[in-house]
Order: sequence, then C-alpha cells, then structure tokens
Amino acid sequence: MSRTRKVLFLLLATIAMAILIIIVRSKSASQPLPTQTGQLSNGTTISLKKITYGTKHQCFLNKPNLFQQFVRALPIRYQKKVGFGNPGFQFESSTGFDTLGIWMSTPVPVPRMRLLTIASTGHETTQLNFMTAIVGQSLSSWEIVDFPRREKEFTLRLEEYLTNNVWKPVVEWHITNPGPTTHPVWNPPPLPISHQAAGLAFSLTNLTTYIGTNGPGVKAIFLVTSNSLPVTGWVIKNVHITDATGNQLWQNRTDIFSGDGKIIYDCGTRLDPRETAYKLHVDFESYDDHPMNHPPGAPAFIPTKLTLDFIAKPTAASTP
Repeated sequence: MSRTRKVLFLLLATIAMAILIIIVRSKSASQPLPTQTGQLSNGTTISLKKITYGTKHQCFLNKPNLFQQFVRALPIRYQKKVGFGNPGFQFESSTGFDTLGIWMSTPVPVPRMRLLTIASTGHETTQLNFMTAIVGQSLSSWEIVDFPRREKEFTLRLEEYLTNNVWKPVVEWHITNPGPTTHPVWNPPPLPISHQAAGLAFSLTNLTTYIGTNGPGVKAIFLVTSNSLPVTGWVIKNVHITDATGNQLWQNRTDIFSGDGKIIYDCGTRLDPRETAYKLHVDFESYDDHPMNHPPGAPAFIPTKLTLDFIAKPTAASTP
C-alpha cells in the first residue's frame, strides 16, 4: 500500500470511529421526553423538543447525515472557522462547566416567557433569558446553570408573561436529572475564616441567607485588618459563589462600605439553602482612600488586586 493510500485510510478510519462514537454517545445520552404540551394565551401550543447536558448543547431541526454529525461533533469555534456554525441551534456552556439545555418548539412571534426548575423541597430557580432560532419553524433554548443536581428527578415549569408583572403557568414537565446526583458535602470550619495577603488579614466574619422583598438573598461580611486593627481602602469587585454540586452564582459588586475596614456584600441568590456550605471566590481591589493627600507630581496610585477563596456554612436569617 502506498504512503498516500495509508494516510487516506487512516484519515477515513479516524472519521468513521469519530462518527461511531457520536452515534453511540447520542443514543446513550437520550432520555424519554415528557409529551405534555402547553397552550399560550394566543392559543398556540408549545412542546419540549430536547434536553441536553454538558458543556456543549445542540438541537437541530434537520436530520444530519454522517458528515454533518462529524462536523457538529467539533468544538463550536472550529465549526465557525470552517463555515459550519449554526447560531441558535447550538451553544457552549457559559460557565465552562456542565449545564442543562432545555429546547422547545415555540410559535412565531415568540412571547415573553420564563422557565423555572422546582426541587422536591419546593426550592425554585428562575431563568428569564433564552435564545430563539427560526428556520421554517421556531426553536427556543434555555441554559440552566442552577438546578437540583442532587435529585434524580425534578420539575420544569414554563410561564408566560401577561401584564402588570403577572406570569401565567403554561406547562409543567417532570424530568430525569441527566447529570450525576452524587456530590461531595462540604464541612468547613466555623467563622471567622481568614487569609493573609499583601501583609493584611482578609476575614469572612458572617455569612447569612434570607428571604427579602425581591426573593432569596445572601449576605457576607468581610473585615480587612492589620495587626488586628481595621484597614480601609479596599473594595470587592466581583464575587463568584458556588456550592458542592456545581451550582453557581456570579455577581458584580453589590457592596456597602463602612469606615472600620468592613465590607458588606449583599445580593440575590438562586443557590439551594439546603447546601451545607458555599464557596465564595472573591476579587478584592485596593483604592486610593486619601486622594487629596498626594503632592503634585506624585506617581499615580496603582491598585492592588487579590483573589481569595472562602468556604463557609451560611446561617438562615429572617431578614437581611
């Protein structure tokens, strides 16, 4: 066999193996879909098309041939480079970790809707944002980052916005969790939890969850000290909160300052309050708290940036 034929044979064998893996994986990952349909306020119906799980989510309206299956198995960024990207029919995880993709056949025009996940305990998470692609028919997709990952089954409820902040339930689906249900349990030490950085002590002194007027929230209190004395001039830029199951919450700065080195971080949360602990990935940054004291011509202030992790057990509070 000539060298050219050997190269061609190896290439075709690789492609055939990749296609076989794609077919096997797609069959093993599938699960029976609930058949219930919902009726919107305009009389049109909506149905569940597909459930995906992982870091890449795809749902196409056409039946792909073997070559298309091979191309679609490539990372989406490579598909786009060769001109085969299909925006709206596929997306990659926004977090880089495994998320849930919910795909529905929707009418045109697409109304304002939201999708809720409901645990057996009644804990709910709400997803407002979704994408829609229209090629002959309409296909809408939701990426669900937070859902009851420890439960074998949970409920999806689709709701339609009517008016005056009124949401109408359209349909509920009881689905099997496509991801793993066994996760570690975090048992952190009691508060306060401190880290030494930049010659200072950064401490998480309090972590509480509560139900506020705008829904569930989490409140964290940090203290920056030097030799046990409060230090001012620090802010929180971002906080990434996760639990042991992989659910996560990313928030930009929502903090309150006091003059005693204390930083209070307060934000809404979708994380399950049953989890024993949360991990807070915190971006601290220093700022010039005495800008008027610098003489003319002095070098510009250069902020110090730090990222610290705190794993702590939250306590429930009746009010913020």
